[in-house]
Amino acid sequence: MRRISHTDIVGYRRSLAMSPSLSRGETERLLNDLEALLSERDRALGALERLAPAFTEVRHALNELHRSINT
Repeated sequence: MRRISHTDIVGYRRSLAMSPSLSRGETERLLNDLEALLSERDRALGALERLAPAFTEVRHALNELHRSINT
């Protein structure tokens, strides 16, 4: 299953054709909530990407300390 993107939301917003059973207001609220979730996901992914290099160094330091203590 492909993840929805910000570009997809723009397209949905333009057509508001997601479902004929939803009113325009319900569809807009759904799109706003989805857009907020995507932004939150992007922030979380950015934080994880920044953490990865730092965590690698921390892991190396902890391994070195572990070897020092156990020898």
